[in-house]
Amino acid sequence: MSDQATPARVFFQPLPEHDNLNTAYFLVKVADRVILSASGCWEWTGNKLKRDYGRIDHGGRKYVLHRIIYRLCVGSLPPGRVEVCHSCDNPPCCNPAHLFLGTHAENMRDSEAKGRNSHRAQKGQEKPQAKLTEEAVRDIRRRVAAGENGRIIAEDHGVSRATVSEIARRKKWRHVP
Repeated sequence: MSDQATPARVFFQPLPEHDNLNTAYFLVKVADRVILSASGCWEWTGNKLKRDYGRIDHGGRKYVLHRIIYRLCVGSLPPGRVEVCHSCDNPPCCNPAHLFLGTHAENMRDSEAKGRNSHRAQKGQEKPQAKLTEEAVRDIRRRVAAGENGRIIAEDHGVSRATVSEIARRKKWRHVP
């Protein structure tokens, strides 16, 4: 995660519209739990979400750290499904210079282009968590088309009835003819 952290302090500069004592207190609270890495990332050492994104409680509210830092120090978040992305690809980083806005689709394309989500390119049985093979999918579709009971097909293949239905309706395993 961090390359050789140094004890240097980080300094958040809020936007003029957020330059008040409340924001100053919040940003000092954040800065106390951030370390500067050799890569230039400002890494959050406090509470984290599942995927290592920083989380902070302040004033009775919970915040995803990089989103609130972006709003206070870079710019407002437009309405809609916008994401605050990391140019450094380091989830605990809250360096405002490393944050930019993008849609989910743009973030996923950036992630794949940088080789972070190579598993997304895998399909079907190539995925490590796959329970079925392409041959099993063809068998499920053949048996459903023949009118066999979905519960029995599901038991035979070790999947749920919903999975059998989604395979038969081509909601899952679409790439298999």
